[in-house]
Amino acid sequence: MVDSTTVKGNPDSQPPQLNWNALFRGDHEQWAYNACVGNNGSPDLYYYADGFADSVDLLIEALTTGHRAQLDTLIYPICFSLRHAVELTIKGQIQELSQLAKRRKQPLASDADIEKVLNQHDIMNLWAFFSGHAVAFDRRYQEKVSAREPLIRCIGVTAPTGQTFRDSYSTEAKKHLTDVSVINVLVLRDQFRIIRDKLEELTGLSAWLWREYSTGCFTARLSRKDLVAIAGQLPPRASWVDPSTGLNDIKSSIKAEYTLGS
Repeated sequence: MVDSTTVKGNPDSQPPQLNWNALFRGDHEQWAYNACVGNNGSPDLYYYADGFADSVDLLIEALTTGHRAQLDTLIYPICFSLRHAVELTIKGQIQELSQLAKRRKQPLASDADIEKVLNQHDIMNLWAFFSGHAVAFDRRYQEKVSAREPLIRCIGVTAPTGQTFRDSYSTEAKKHLTDVSVINVLVLRDQFRIIRDKLEELTGLSAWLWREYSTGCFTARLSRKDLVAIAGQLPPRASWVDPSTGLNDIKSSIKAEYTLGS
């Protein structure tokens, strides 16, 4: 039995102490099967989310390709992994949105309040926090949020917290899923693929916005894209003194569209 070990590192630095035991440890002879965890690769929330998401497909594949597996028992880790992958992705998006808001010098909330949000597991509360702040932060989130709302709500109705697929009874001694009765794993797989694709589009938008806001080209109410769009609506600067350009009407239209005072 291996209790712990010290791994040699840079001679100029303190070698890391590894808390290995008989169950959770590496194996030098079977090194190809050593998974990197902790600070070894520094996995973030999305690493965890991808792991749970991949397990959904792998478990359903095992059920549909003749492997010896029990559908009525594997349904719980399948559904738990699906739900947890979505929860972690939403939490990752809250973290990214919080950093974006700081970059714009408009923090969503204090760091302590953000941590409180991230420490909960109610998926609809997490989604409401993210979607509400995201749409207010940048109008490009509106379409992404609206398209994902129905499927996120399906998870929230059936499994508001991770408890539904983790235990057979709730903390109030109420049996879970009595109003569902059956779950088809093929339907589940197809719908989860849609959810996963849509969430990847959402994370892609956040990554793009991080690069865009890094340019510093924005105002308190307008993004860089908004500014470019407004510039395209305006006539050439040299013609602004000409009443025939209808500049005042154009300005009124822009103020109404972007909810601007001036």
